Amino acid sequence: MNEKVLISRIEQQIKVTKIVAECVDLREVRAKHPKLASYMCRNVSVMMAISSIHLLLSGDENAKTRHREIWADLKNENPGLYFRLRYTKLSGLTNLPGRLGKKATVNGYRIAKKIYKFQ
Repeated sequence: MNEKVLISRIEQQIKVTKIVAECVDLREVRAKHPKLASYMCRNVSVMMAISSIHLLLSGDENAKTRHREIWADLKNENPGLYFRLRYTKLSGLTNLPGRLGKKATVNGYRIAKKIYKFQ
């Protein structure tokens, strides 16, 4: 999809990400199906990364506030998953602190976009 279309529909992306992150207790899944839990964690990580990147790319102040809110919501709903995504997965690289962190995230996205040629 086109980047502008994704940015315009970011609220839908955030809603789906929240539903996926909140619908399953990964500790229960890990007890019975460790590979499935690992897959689901990676999937949520990618979804959080996509939401974070597109919120940062939109550039308006409301989007920056929304970016902080989605991470705070995840932290309140599922602290274990938050910690895992924030500090050990790809999505953690999309939530670097400060203005310099946001610039590094956006520039990293643009470099990856050129290298891997994705939209």
